[in-house]
Amino acid sequence: MSDGVTIDDLLRWREALSTCAIENNQYAIEQLKLWKTDRVAFTKEYLRQQVEL
Repeated sequence: MSDGVTIDDLLRWREALSTCAIENNQYAIEQLKLWKTDRVAFTKEYLRQQVEL
């Protein structure tokens, strides 16, 4: 894609957002905003959450 987003990025985002939406819609909205503004921070946060699970 032209903005540097890979298919893997989108799949990770979809999975993370789906999980967040089930648990807390507001959290999911915040994660979506973070994804749009800072993909590196989003990825770090996503990985941190996976380690905690």
